[in-house]
Amino acid sequence: MQPVSIALTVAAGLLATSPVAAATSQTDLADWLSKAAVPIEAIHKAENDAYAIIARPGHIDDAKLKTSCDQLHDANEALRNVMPTPNPQLTAEVQQAIDHFDSATESCSEYFFEADSDAKLNDFWSHSRDAEQQLSSADTVLIALAPAK
Repeated sequence: MQPVSIALTVAAGLLATSPVAAATSQTDLADWLSKAAVPIEAIHKAENDAYAIIARPGHIDDAKLKTSCDQLHDANEALRNVMPTPNPQLTAEVQQAIDHFDSATESCSEYFFEADSDAKLNDFWSHSRDAEQQLSSADTVLIALAPAK
């Protein structure tokens, strides 16, 4: 399970039973979390599929990689479409993740047209890692929004 998936589950449960910090409405955050969950799951699925295709020994299946890259792009656009979040700090973290996933999908697409395709795959890995770090930071914000028990 990816870090943000854990936080979405924890935050949804906490939001259902506890008040949220005054600056962020409990209802608004819960609504945003419910809208963001599907695109985030789709991002992780496409990303993991791409990783598996790239890591598989032998020749990379270009058709499968292109499909995974397209799915990652579409899922990232779906996440972009539920922005902004109701919390400015959370919005900043998620937007940075979206930007890194944009760069990852661009690198993945460029893989098919560049002479140095290995460099593009390395860029894909790097941008994906950076995006996941931003989602992890978003998790930290979500957890901080939940009051201590």
